[in-house]
Amino acid sequence: MHFEILRNEVSSTSRALFLWCLGVLAAASLYLGLYGSIAGLVSGPNSMVSQMPEALTKTVGFDAIVTGAGYAQSTLYGLLGFVLITIASISWGSSAVAGAEENGRLELTLAHSVSRSGYYLNMLLALLIRTAAMAVTAGLATWAWNVPGDLNIDLENIAPMVLTYWLLGLSAGATSLSVGAMTGSRKAATGAGAALAVTGYVLNALGHQNPDWEWMHRFSPYHWAFGNSPLTHGLDGAGVLHLALLVGAVTVLGLLFFRRRDLT
Repeated sequence: MHFEILRNEVSSTSRALFLWCLGVLAAASLYLGLYGSIAGLVSGPNSMVSQMPEALTKTVGFDAIVTGAGYAQSTLYGLLGFVLITIASISWGSSAVAGAEENGRLELTLAHSVSRSGYYLNMLLALLIRTAAMAVTAGLATWAWNVPGDLNIDLENIAPMVLTYWLLGLSAGATSLSVGAMTGSRKAATGAGAALAVTGYVLNALGHQNPDWEWMHRFSPYHWAFGNSPLTHGLDGAGVLHLALLVGAVTVLGLLFFRRRDLT
């Protein structure tokens, strides 16, 4: 496999990756640095959270912010951090094959003795590396703010949180990469990744509304990642497995279609 494609893809987007990581770092500083000063407002029988409707607090994850770990997961990883890594991942995934095909770069690359499988897997590895960089940035920021922000997070739980956060973001990008490879349409690729992310979030939210709807959690990648609160309880093997299988399934499906599709 020609890793020159991987090196070129990562290097050509290094500036964008730096800015995305900077955005994650800024989000972490914004949220995690505030916890020490607002802890009294979000915990206790007379707290702001206790005055909110239970269904609303469960939907947005505010029922967990009474602890530092729950606060970090609900605000950083579950809200703005989730949005940032999802948008970045979808953007990279949709441009990897479909974007390159639409601007003519794909045909030129494949003409230089590069197999379709090799190109596809290089693009996947580039996506893995860039989303991992964003996830690690979030983890390092959580570690750095743990003491100054009075979060009192068990440091051993940061790695499981980073892993699930990375796989969740990766799942949206891998879906965009796969659909782009299957269709050659960047719009379809972007829509598919966005649909997965939004549907997962909505299913998780609806599953919190009514005990009769909890079955929806079984189909929500968002719930697979955060349902067991990895920053509080550590690694959720089942959730990680579901996310890994999702990434693997869409990757294989996209590769199979890409190898057989007429690119002319």
